[in-house]
Amino acid sequence: MSIFVLKIIAVITMLIDHLSLMLYGSTFSWMRYIGRIAFPIYAFLIAEGYNHTKNVKQYLIRLLIFALISQYPFDLFNSPRIDYIYLNVGFTLLLGLISIIIYEKINERIDILNIDKIDKYVLKLITLSIVIMISMFSGFINSDYGIFGVLLIFIFHIFRNNKILLNIFAVIWIILYYSININNLLNISVIIKFIFYLIPFILINFYNKKKGRSFKILFYLVYPFHLLIFGILEMIFNL
Repeated sequence: MSIFVLKIIAVITMLIDHLSLMLYGSTFSWMRYIGRIAFPIYAFLIAEGYNHTKNVKQYLIRLLIFALISQYPFDLFNSPRIDYIYLNVGFTLLLGLISIIIYEKINERIDILNIDKIDKYVLKLITLSIVIMISMFSGFINSDYGIFGVLLIFIFHIFRNNKILLNIFAVIWIILYYSININNLLNISVIIKFIFYLIPFILINFYNKKKGRSFKILFYLVYPFHLLIFGILEMIFNL
């Protein structure tokens, strides 16, 4: 399964999710459960993008522009349901990429330091704490998927070469995230969400490390464009 196929799956499931929001509001329909498939794939694509991009700075700038351009359509689409500051998923993806960049840059410096292994491990733990702080910042600015999203992107990066550990830590993180409130363990809706969150990991395990077709600009534009269209439709028909 190539990057192109994963992108197509992410886009289709995202559209289904947002269509449900437009038609049924925040009520969790079967369409919204299908929508849980989208974000883990996007998180994986950010981690893969970092490892394959020829220019990290340009990648960072593209994500920043994407996040900024997407904010107005995102606000317009969510205006019937949300009356507080809420940043689109582009900012979460951006912070996930920043956490990877900072982690890798600091670790490169640590590895060349002439210090013993214990000190190096301590410094690497401090680096991990910086990543956690970045994820907490995403929660502070209230970006879509927030802490969950940033750390999921980071997990995809750290365990990119070990599918077994990747699956284990990703599933553990999803369980922890949804089990913060003990009542969630008995909530059938949360259980179904969790099941659908596992589907993208099954798909990612079939990733063949091939890029496939490239419609880079199209994939960047589909998010803000469809939110703008859905937002206008909501205003016209008072959905």
